[in-house]
Amino acid sequence: MTSGRQLCPRCNADFEAVVFRPPQRRSLRVAEVGAAGPGGDTSCAVHKRNAAVANCSRCGIFICSLCKVEADRRVFCPACFERLADEDALDTTRTKYRDWSTLGLAFALLGIPFFFLGVGLGAAAFYCGIKAARQREERGDSVGLVAIYSAIVLGALEIAGGAIFLVSLFR
Repeated sequence: MTSGRQLCPRCNADFEAVVFRPPQRRSLRVAEVGAAGPGGDTSCAVHKRNAAVANCSRCGIFICSLCKVEADRRVFCPACFERLADEDALDTTRTKYRDWSTLGLAFALLGIPFFFLGVGLGAAAFYCGIKAARQREERGDSVGLVAIYSAIVLGALEIAGGAIFLVSLFR
């Protein structure tokens, strides 16, 4: 696998892939606290004999070069990295992706034959379209604008059509 823009074989959506290459153990230099010099360096929170080279950007504990994990242009201790990765809070470790534009378009297209459910399906399409527009802006994507606007416009039309249908039903 290579780093860069990839195409999902399941949904044909673009995504950015980054190949993780852990550091080689031989090239990693770990200074002991006593050998760190006269400055009286701080020790790592996990490895007491190792000198700290950074602190975790989430919890603030001191970490040595063995513990240091760099992700999303930040430095984490292993515990915080694992926690944020499990919560899908880091973009570089995210394995699931919700495609709001396709979901919104599906709700909008489903609302056409089932016009009597237009208020609910239209609202879902409109909501997903707005989420897709925000997602597109956050990710800096340059594709998918037609699907987003189609979901929003069709959703709004289905809400109006469904409301008219319900009003005429109860007259």
